[in-house]
Amino acid sequence: MKIKILCLSAFVCALGMNLSIAQTKTIAYQELPDALGNASGSGIFLSATMTSTNINVTFTGPSDRWIALGFGSFMTPTDVLMYSGGKTGATHAVDWFDYYNSSYTAVGINKDATQNWTITSNTVTSGQRTVVATRVLNTGDANDLALLYSAANLNVVWARGDSATYTIAYHGSTNRSTGIVLPWALPDATNPTLAVSSALSPADNATGVALSTNLTATFSENVQFGTGLIRLYESTGTLIESFDVTSSTNVTANSATVTINPSANLSSSTSYYCTIDNGAIVDLASNPYAGFSDNSTWNFTTGVNSASTLELGEINYVQVKDKHIMIMLDETSDFSVKIFDAQGKLVSNTKNQKMIDLSKENNGVYLMTILVGQESVQTRFLLD
Repeated sequence: MKIKILCLSAFVCALGMNLSIAQTKTIAYQELPDALGNASGSGIFLSATMTSTNINVTFTGPSDRWIALGFGSFMTPTDVLMYSGGKTGATHAVDWFDYYNSSYTAVGINKDATQNWTITSNTVTSGQRTVVATRVLNTGDANDLALLYSAANLNVVWARGDSATYTIAYHGSTNRSTGIVLPWALPDATNPTLAVSSALSPADNATGVALSTNLTATFSENVQFGTGLIRLYESTGTLIESFDVTSSTNVTANSATVTINPSANLSSSTSYYCTIDNGAIVDLASNPYAGFSDNSTWNFTTGVNSASTLELGEINYVQVKDKHIMIMLDETSDFSVKIFDAQGKLVSNTKNQKMIDLSKENNGVYLMTILVGQESVQTRFLLD
């Protein structure tokens, strides 16, 4: 039997924003338009994050010439992070520097006396240079644009040399942008929930459930695995099987679907309930599903088994006594027995052995599979 937990993204959740508790705002990595408004082909890329105190940028442009990222709505005046060797008459080592541009001519382009950007990395790949840099929102420097965490957008411009040189010179009419408005996005801070009360299938308190039925739970958004256990119990509180979502090979996550594969079909005419640990399932922003640990949120009862495959003619009976399994057969045929614990771990694998010693195993529910020829039967038993 497979238990599937389906998660639909169509359910719309309102994002509660409380700016008194600062969250990290983001601008996704994207290619910036040029002065003509072309949305692709500029070769200039940017992403950014902002906390209540800092801004962090990842900026990419051609590696064989000067490139500049300006903060503001216009080319001048603007606060600039620039990779260059300076300008004619005021050169310096080629690197990233904090600049201020006060005019459209070279006389107004000057390196700040105080450098407030911290360069985290400066790399070149396939002719493209990428810088990762950070600074505080308000440096107190008159040449640095004071950024506000409460701002809805980040206003930027960019420019690059029109030839392969690191000496600042006129960029030409196309090697630049006009003012670009990039909206900040707050991260998803909403925990996933069950979409509606009917999201569980079989429904809570359902009866006559097929032994091989799939169990599904529909959430308010797409989810993935976090850490924790999903457990299946009989109504008596006996653990049938548990699944560690971080390691169990019986659970898989594919897109919006979590699939749990118990070791065997459920027993007939038996009541069950399922629990999910807080954090075992999380959304794509790692917000945890609260889960539930009670025996009433999701419980159901199976129907009567009518499948003849659960009958194996050669088996007279199986007896469990003093943690020993005794298997009595009507005739001496080759047979094999596999025994699994509640976590799905194989604890015994024997062939033609009618007495199986489980004295070293812990008390609990176990699953036994007996194979004779092409016929097999599965049954659960209790060690105590």
